Amino acid sequence: MILRDYIPTDAESLAEVYRDAARNLGRQAYTDAQTSVWALHPEDMEPFRATLSAGQTICGGVDGSLVAFGQLNPMDHIAYLYCHSAHARRGYASAILAKLEEHAAANRVSTIHVEASCVARPFSERFGYLVVEEERPIRQGLEFLRFKMKKELPNENATS
Repeated sequence: MILRDYIPTDAESLAEVYRDAARNLGRQAYTDAQTSVWALHPEDMEPFRATLSAGQTICGGVDGSLVAFGQLNPMDHIAYLYCHSAHARRGYASAILAKLEEHAAANRVSTIHVEASCVARPFSERFGYLVVEEERPIRQGLEFLRFKMKKELPNENATS
């Protein structure tokens, strides 16, 4: 896998990675109705493109295709971490998470946060993230269980 920074022309491919992960990997813990609503994002590509450009977004590619991505936005928050279901459990998300954590630490972040789905919670816990609280956001009338999590980063010069 090749890791690289996001460029605006990646947005459509990353939207497909996101939608595939929501539809297919999401079914491990959510209903068909929930995964269908989850996979509606992003509804409009231009705001999604702008969001991906606003943070530190890392893309993972295999054989010329993007198969995973993650983003810090702001620097102490993992806003996205998704892998296409056909490439899941091969270390792609782990590699991207490691890069995001390195980037956060290089920017003097001491604590990194994420809102993890039920599917992502065990993955996050394997990498040292701890549940801070449960939350139940509502999307299109459906309730989703997810977890606010955090991890302390080893960083002598941390400020946040």
